[in-house]
Amino acid sequence: TGANGTRSLFTKVLVRCFSTLPDNLRPPMAFAGSAPLSNAEHRTNLRECILQGGCIFVNDTAARLKQVQSAICEARGLQPEIWPQVQVFMDEADAFYRNADKKIKLEIAIEAFISSVRPIMRMSVSATLIPVFLHLKDKREGVDFHSIIYTKPGNDYNGVQDFKPLLDDNDAQVFLSDGDLTRSNGFSHHKLDALYKDSFAAGRSLTLNISNPAVTAKDNVHDHAHKIQCGFPHVGCIVFVGKGITYYPPKTAGRSEEDFEKSWTIGDVIQHADAQDGLKMPLVIIGYTQMIRGDSFRSDERVPTHICVNLGLQMSIEKMVQAMGRATYGESKLQDNGFEYVTVLTLASDYDTAQAYPVWLQEMSDKLADGISIQDALSPECSYTDKANVTLGQSRRTGQKQDKLWLETSFSKPTPGQERDGLLWRRQEILKDPMNKLVYQVAVEHFQESVDTFRDEMLDDVLVGGSSADFLAALSGREGVAESALNIKVVRAALQALVRMGTLKSSKQTNPNARGEACYFIPDTEVL
Repeated sequence: TGANGTRSLFTKVLVRCFSTLPDNLRPPMAFAGSAPLSNAEHRTNLRECILQGGCIFVNDTAARLKQVQSAICEARGLQPEIWPQVQVFMDEADAFYRNADKKIKLEIAIEAFISSVRPIMRMSVSATLIPVFLHLKDKREGVDFHSIIYTKPGNDYNGVQDFKPLLDDNDAQVFLSDGDLTRSNGFSHHKLDALYKDSFAAGRSLTLNISNPAVTAKDNVHDHAHKIQCGFPHVGCIVFVGKGITYYPPKTAGRSEEDFEKSWTIGDVIQHADAQDGLKMPLVIIGYTQMIRGDSFRSDERVPTHICVNLGLQMSIEKMVQAMGRATYGESKLQDNGFEYVTVLTLASDYDTAQAYPVWLQEMSDKLADGISIQDALSPECSYTDKANVTLGQSRRTGQKQDKLWLETSFSKPTPGQERDGLLWRRQEILKDPMNKLVYQVAVEHFQESVDTFRDEMLDDVLVGGSSADFLAALSGREGVAESALNIKVVRAALQALVRMGTLKSSKQTNPNARGEACYFIPDTEVL
C-alpha cells in the first residue's frame, strides 16, 4: 500500500498488538515513509531500529525499499559478527506483481532486496490472493499446503458476505448500471441519492462513497461534499484524497472545515469528528484511490453502515474487492449502532464477485488440504461451486493490467432458485431493452460456451464465439426482427453493452492484443 495505508497499518500494529506487550518484550518500530528520503536523522533512526532487532514498515515504492535495504546493510556492517534480526512489513502482496513481460521498478527492487538482505522467511499477506496463487502456479517447485496460512475472522467480524444490496420503496434490490455515475452527470444519480437518504435518516451511520475520482476538476469530491450538506445540513463530510484529509462539520454546527496533517489517519479523523459533533451525526467519507486499499474506516464506536463502490472497469477485480473491504471490520459495533447489515450500492457483477471471493479462497484452501497441488487446483479440470464464481458476469481482469493473468478454474452451474442476486438483476435489465434482449437470445442459441469448449477452441487456435457480423447474420434469419435492428452498428453497440454488463465475454478480454474484430460468446453459467 501507499504511504497513508502503511501509516495506518503501522498505527494498528502499534496500538492493537505491540502496546499490549510488556516493555521488555516490545520491539522498536519505525515507519520508513514518515520522513523524506534525504532526511539524515530519519535514516539514523531506521538503522538504530534495525540494530535493536525492530520492525520496519515500508510503503510500496522502489525508493523506500532501497532505503530500507541500505539501512539493513549498514546496520549489519556495524555488527558483522552478529547480524541484527529485523522484520520488514509491506502490505498487500497481490499488488507487487504488475507486468508479465517487463518488470516495474518495485518488482526489481523487491528482487534486489531479497538477494541482498537474504531473509530467512518471506510471507505474502493479502485478502485478495488469486493473483499471488496464479504466479505461484508457475513456480517450478510450487507451494505446499503447509506454506499457506488462512486466517479466520472472529465471530464479531462483519465481512462482505454480510452485505446486502440497497432496496427501493418496493423492496426490490438496486444496483448501479454502467454509466450511472460519470463525469457527465457530476457523479450524481437518483440511486446514490436513495443510499444517502437511507443512511442520513439515522444517527451513528457512516457512509463510504468510492465513486468520484475528481480532485480538482469540476464536480470533484469537495464539490460533492458541499452538495450533500446543502441537502442534508445535519451531516458531517470527510474528503480523503492524496493531499490529505478534510473534515466539513455539519452546517448546523456553524464551524468551517478542518484540514489535517498527513500524520493523521482516517481513523483518527473519524474519531475526531465523533468527539466534536457526536455519534448521532450521520457521517459520510468521499474519496477514490486513497480509499481502495489499506485503511480502516472506523472509530472506537462508529463503523461503516453504507457503502457505494463504482470503480472504472479498467480497475482489477482485486482493487474492487479491496474497495468493498473498506466496509468490513472486526469488533463490530453495527448492531449496537442500530443497523442489521451494511447496505451496498455497486454494479451487480461487482456485488456477486465480492461475495464470491472469500468463498473461492476457502474452497481453494480445502482442495489444497485434500492433497491437490496448487497447479491442479488452478487448472480448468478443477471445479468450484457457483457461490465461488468470481468471474460470473465480470468484465474486470484478474491482477494488474500488464500481468495478463487468467483464472481458468471451472465453476458449477447455479442451483435453480439459488441464482446470485446480481445475475438475476442483470437478466431483468437485459429484458428491458429490446435490442439487448435480441442479441442475448442469439448468443444463447448460437454462441454459448462451456469451460470445456472454450478451452478446447482456444488450444486449437479456433475463434471463440461470433463477430458482430455473425450476430447480424443470425438476427437476419429470425422472424419478426425489425429492420432497424438489422444494422451492424446497432448490433455492435448491443454486444458491447452486454460485455460491459458482464453477460457476454469478448475475445479482447482474453487477448487484448489480438488482431481483427472482437468475437463474443456467452458462458453457460450466465444462461438461466
